[in-house]
Amino acid sequence: MLKLYKLITTILISFIACSSLNAQIDSLTDTYLSIANSYLYNNSDSSYKYLELSTTLSKSTESHSLLAESYKTLGIWHYLKSNNDSSHSYLDSAYSLYAMLNDDLGRAEVLKNRAFLIQKSGDIEATVDLFLQCLKTYQSLNKPYEVGQINANLGNSYFRLEAYETAKEKYLQSLRVFNDSDEATQSDIGGTFIALGNTYKALLNYDSSKYYYQAAIRTFDGKQQLAMAFIFNNLAGLYQLQNKLDSAEHYFIKSIEIKKKLGHERGYISSVKNLSEILRAKQDYSKALSYIKDAYDKALVIKDSFLIRDIHIELAEVYHNLGEYEKSNNYFRGFIQLNSKLSGLQKTQIISEMEEKYENEKNTKRITELELQNQQAKNERNLYIFGALTLV
Repeated sequence: MLKLYKLITTILISFIACSSLNAQIDSLTDTYLSIANSYLYNNSDSSYKYLELSTTLSKSTESHSLLAESYKTLGIWHYLKSNNDSSHSYLDSAYSLYAMLNDDLGRAEVLKNRAFLIQKSGDIEATVDLFLQCLKTYQSLNKPYEVGQINANLGNSYFRLEAYETAKEKYLQSLRVFNDSDEATQSDIGGTFIALGNTYKALLNYDSSKYYYQAAIRTFDGKQQLAMAFIFNNLAGLYQLQNKLDSAEHYFIKSIEIKKKLGHERGYISSVKNLSEILRAKQDYSKALSYIKDAYDKALVIKDSFLIRDIHIELAEVYHNLGEYEKSNNYFRGFIQLNSKLSGLQKTQIISEMEEKYENEKNTKRITELELQNQQAKNERNLYIFGALTLV
């Protein structure tokens, strides 16, 4: 009997020791996941190394919840790298584990990331369906902040479908939630103001558009420079639509100065092209030429075929206005050649390049936001709302 007691005691001690070790490993795994998330948007190599560690450790302790979180984050990592097949695979694995654990919140998070992935392929209707599934889950779990995020995501999707009235309603629902939420950030509220400004502009309600852009300026208060640059750019576009050329010039220049300072090349080039159109309308051709030549040089450096093509036609217009017809004809022929080349690409190739541009700008915005706020990155937080900035 004594021997049996000793055996049982030894087994219990071993079990307790093993359980204690597993708990320590799980704690370490959780730490690795936190570090991986903090690096996700600004140091992808380091993020991936910690995700490999968290995946290996969670498998060793058979911690399905931590493994699901690791797979989900790997899905996001591959999404940011445009490795779409790998992203799908990891998100599917995460969803299966969350389903086994009856974790509705986990499943909703995976569905949200699936929606981002499908949206990237251009299937906006399917994206809306996934976001609606997420919305239903978050509502049932009484997650108001997440409900606000999903409504903003839906607003972005409906905007891309040109269903502007529906987009407006989703943004307004999101704004009401954010205003009542302790979790909502400056970016949540300010970003929603920008999205509403864009939407009202698309609806030709210029007074409301101006109101929300100005509300966004007050919200950010100059603290997030890249966000301010996009607000100024969109506000300039609003004044341009109303033929208020002096105001349009003023805000385009404010946007350009910020983007140049931050090294946001594509945004800088696009805004300069818009400014050139304003300056030509004001018959200030020499100033327009100075800006557009600088933008052309930068477009050549980053080798963006679409921007180079668009600047060719703008240079042709400026030189024509200046009476330098030979130069105008040369740039116009360059435009025709580039346009023919780009038009000859397969549709999927064009979409792929444009999506890459969209993702790069979105990631740049996120990285800048991290630097300005000096806080840890979280999985999808604020990713949704700044997507709206590139839509107009």
